[in-house]
This record gives sequence, structure tokens and C-alpha cells, in this order.
Amino acid sequence: MTTEKRLELDRLEAQTWKRMVRAERFELVDEHGKARAVLALQKNGQPLLTLEDQNGKARAVLCLVESGQPVLGLSDQNGKTRAVLRLQSDDGRPGLELYDQNGESRAVLGLLSDGQPGLGLYDQNGEKRAVLGLRSDGSDLVLYDQSGKLVWSALPVKIP
Repeated sequence: MTTEKRLELDRLEAQTWKRMVRAERFELVDEHGKARAVLALQKNGQPLLTLEDQNGKARAVLCLVESGQPVLGLSDQNGKTRAVLRLQSDDGRPGLELYDQNGESRAVLGLLSDGQPGLGLYDQNGEKRAVLGLRSDGSDLVLYDQSGKLVWSALPVKIP
């Protein structure tokens, strides 16, 4: 390749790169220089976007976990995780988990392996108290007492 041709290619490449910024970490800062959003790579090599409030608490986190599946976590003003939306790593089924102020999982909504929706409700001790689900041939509603003992179950009802 001639020197002239190489210089022309270098010039064209430089023009292309002017529109792109590349780095391993980006920080969006407020007027006081405090990071409010961070885009970086995690130790596992997957990307992570963190949005922080004016007090420096992470309020929203979007990342890919090691398996490559996306996870979105939302936190309260104290930095406690209150909701997590994720896709299962085995087949990509969506799931939403809601947490109380103590970090206990209280509700889980998702799709089962057959694609039908399911909802699980848990008490403050993490005990399963109610399960609602649809099946291709009906629906289920199951209730449990505080010790996890079955107290009531609806018979499957055919969905018209």
C-alpha cells in the first residue's frame, strides 16, 4: 500500500472515530462532580448501568449477569432492592420479584416452563402463603398457613 493511500485511509478512519467515544467506564456527573450514572464492565466482563440519586444511592441497576441474561433492579431511597425483573438463563422466561423494606421476597410473578403465568405470595418470614397459576387445562389457587401447611386448594377449573 502506498504512503498516500495509507494516509487517506487514516484520515477516513479518524473522521469515523470522531463520532465515537470508547472507554471501559463512563460516568455522568452532576454540577458538583458527583457521579449520578455509571456505565462500566463488571468483573465478569458483562456490562452494568447504575443510576444514582442525589444522595449517592443506587436506585436503578441494569446489567447482564454472567450467563448473559438481563436483570433490572430497582431500589428505594435507602438503597434496598425492592423489585427485580429478570429473564431466566435456561429459556428466557421473564420473572418479577418484589421485596419488602427488610429485603424479604414478598411476591413473585413469572411464566412457568410451559409458558403459563404463575404468582407466588410470601409472608414477612419468607413463607409461601398463596400460589395462583394458570394451566393449559385450568387454573390453580392454593393457600398455606403461617407454618407452610396447605389450608385450602381450589380444584382445577376448565378455562372456556
